[in-house]
Amino acid sequence: GSQDTGGFAGMISNSQINQKGIFITYAEVTGYYNVGGLVGLLTENTELKLRNFKFTEAGTFKVKGTSHVGGIVGELSTESSIQGTNASMPDSEFKYIDGPSGNADFYGTVEGTEYVGGIAGIAIKADIEYCYVKATVFGNNYVGGIAGYMEGNNSNENTLRFSLFDGEIKLLNEQSAERTGGIVGSIDGKIEVIRNSNFGAISGGKFTGGIVGHTDYGDISPIISMNVNLGTIKGQLAVGG
Repeated sequence: GSQDTGGFAGMISNSQINQKGIFITYAEVTGYYNVGGLVGLLTENTELKLRNFKFTEAGTFKVKGTSHVGGIVGELSTESSIQGTNASMPDSEFKYIDGPSGNADFYGTVEGTEYVGGIAGIAIKADIEYCYVKATVFGNNYVGGIAGYMEGNNSNENTLRFSLFDGEIKLLNEQSAERTGGIVGSIDGKIEVIRNSNFGAISGGKFTGGIVGHTDYGDISPIISMNVNLGTIKGQLAVGG
């Protein structure tokens, strides 16, 4: 399909996804806008728990689109959330600094032009937590190991926490690329980015970071705290670890 394309569902709204024992061994998902390995558009207070899904090893899952492209979800919005398999571990025991271990929530490749991420291409007023991505992510603008872009709800703080990226981010066009991050490409609004780790190799253009590529400061500033970058970072302008 061209819009709202997913390997499991095109769009899911106002739901809890509790189906268990779903094994994904090989798939190619291709679309244009809102393209996700599982769901194209996840919206309206929908909760997705990734412990119910099992991916096989790297390289066997491919997601490709143009805009809003994610390994799990193309677009995550309106108080929806994605919870990875590490959610069963207490916060005090989450060894985000020690490196990835166990099965990833997404293995494979993700490719798009803008708003591209290992978990979600774009997340608006939504939460992502306890996710582990082992993938190669290709893109140009707003590209991240976990999310390409996140925008917070100014009344209720949204979070990206306890997540890890261990893979590569590669550019499609170095001359025009901007806003690339090991965890998230760009954030805006009331967002808390906390206790995430990048172990991957990040290649970006303008505004490239090991954790966040670019931050927009409006009336309410985001919070970036206790994150770790142990990966390699390469960029052209405004580059940080």
